[in-house]
Amino acid sequence: MTISLDVSNKLPDGLVEVYGRIQRVASALNITLLIVGATARDIILVHGYNAAIERGTRDVDFGLEVQSWEHYQKLLDALIQSGFTAHPMKTHQLNTTDSDGQPWEIDLIPFGGVSDAEGQITWPPEHAFQMSVLGFDEVYKHAWDVLLTREPALSVKVASPAGILLLKLIAWTERGREYQGKDAIDIYFVIKHYSKIPDVFEALYERDYMELQDYDDMKASAMKEYWNVSRQISLNSPVQASRKLRR
Repeated sequence: MTISLDVSNKLPDGLVEVYGRIQRVASALNITLLIVGATARDIILVHGYNAAIERGTRDVDFGLEVQSWEHYQKLLDALIQSGFTAHPMKTHQLNTTDSDGQPWEIDLIPFGGVSDAEGQITWPPEHAFQMSVLGFDEVYKHAWDVLLTREPALSVKVASPAGILLLKLIAWTERGREYQGKDAIDIYFVIKHYSKIPDVFEALYERDYMELQDYDDMKASAMKEYWNVSRQISLNSPVQASRKLRR
């Protein structure tokens, strides 16, 4: 495995502890974890590239590439047996506390063998609750391998900045106005701090993004990420990407 980013000794101990507990159970079941959401944002931009944290979270969102609902249920059952607590209303959420007594909410979203051609999943047994996992496959393919600790070695897949934006843009099109303000803040944060990544900063100049945007680094970063999102959903142009995201 090629490590894309090393954040060892930078994350809160409790968070690393929770990751390790989930990783051990998932590995035993041959399930790969993909960290998404605000935690992915903070791992890469805050802990990896020193962006100022603006909105902390104790919610940890995982995408899980599973073969079937039975495969997913095995993970939930194993995590509960290991000490996690099922949420009374949300079937995809578990709760736990770390060794310092701090609470964490864990969302476990399956994709892969349980989603239909439109990227939708419906939760058994009644299949009455529907959720979109559109984009998870693409984000997983382009995820970063991030080293959390060296001793013992612990690495996880984390959504790339482009992957974070892709999922946020899809969420923007599918959720109500009451959530779009939060989505907009997260999108703004990623674009604002994107140029802190050295390879990105160099690319903004070398590939003429800065010149095309009159040397406004936020506009140049937004332009670069727009193209990256377009490539992640396997389309040939930003126009096609926009059309798909608006569906």
